[in-house]
Amino acid sequence: MVGRIFLVLVLIAGGAAAYVYAPRYLTPQTTKTVTIWLEEVLTPKPSAEEKVAVVAQPPVASPVPEPIPVEPEQKPEPPEPPEPDPAPAVVEPEPPAPKEMPTEIVKVKAPTTPPIPVNSFSGDLVTSMEGWELETIASGNVDEILIDGTNDGSGSHKLGTRPLTNNDVLKIKGWAGNTALGMRMHHVLISMCQKVIAHAPVMDRRPDIAEKVHPNLVLSGWTAWVAAAHLPRCETPEIRFWAAGAFAPVLSPVNGWRRMDLPSADIEPEKTFYTDGVPLMPENLPQPISVVLNISGGKANLHHCADLNCRVIGSRTMGRHLAFIADRAQDWALVQFRDTSGWLAQSSFKVEKE
Repeated sequence: MVGRIFLVLVLIAGGAAAYVYAPRYLTPQTTKTVTIWLEEVLTPKPSAEEKVAVVAQPPVASPVPEPIPVEPEQKPEPPEPPEPDPAPAVVEPEPPAPKEMPTEIVKVKAPTTPPIPVNSFSGDLVTSMEGWELETIASGNVDEILIDGTNDGSGSHKLGTRPLTNNDVLKIKGWAGNTALGMRMHHVLISMCQKVIAHAPVMDRRPDIAEKVHPNLVLSGWTAWVAAAHLPRCETPEIRFWAAGAFAPVLSPVNGWRRMDLPSADIEPEKTFYTDGVPLMPENLPQPISVVLNISGGKANLHHCADLNCRVIGSRTMGRHLAFIADRAQDWALVQFRDTSGWLAQSSFKVEKE
């Protein structure tokens, strides 16, 4: 092996000298031949052992090339949907041209309030004074007349302190009864322009009248509510008051009448009124019925009131007497005879015909 290397070196040296000193003798073909010869000489020849080892060695598999990463195919994104066409703009109609304002003022009626209860009548329920027998001796008195538009006692004014309107209600209070014998009255009638416009029951307690006037007139008070719109109009608008008993169409005056200053009837009230009742007619009151009283046990005294302690104002002898009973109070009867009247104890007589 060493000798071979030496030989190669000699040849290289000789070749170099030949290349330097005899360039004209070296042709391209000669140079190619020498080059091939040198490659064969210089390439080492394997030994017998190496040849055996090469034959016995299994073939080396050629390396498998790593797969070239393939990028996934990117699908194109779907195109975005086209934007919808904008909705057509809503064109509101132009408001109509304003109408010309009316030149006249339109009056709107104010909302009405709930109907107010009163004792007065209107329209066909107003009756005439005809048919009533009028007395001249007074049997009662009017205490006060108030203007009370609320009908509950608040904000009252005495009549005459301010002008009256058709929305007002008159609150009238008083008492009624026979002052001589204490015969109780049942109704008070109110009239104006010769017409009966209202009536009220006599039923309020009046202990002051029982003390000052007559002991039997404890229940002699009365209260009437009269709507100003119900008052009739005439040349002499005087409001008057009358007391009616349980029998006969006889009216006794009640002191307290007065002349009224009324508003115009053309102005309609904003309030409404109603009456829960019917007019009191003369024919509605029964006639007194004559009875025969049989007095026994001696004479019977007539008293000023329904009490033994009351003053004796007359007497009747034992026997049968024609009379009529005007009133009753507990165990007493107010008896009217042909010439006198008074309270008799019911234990002193018997009624034979009634």
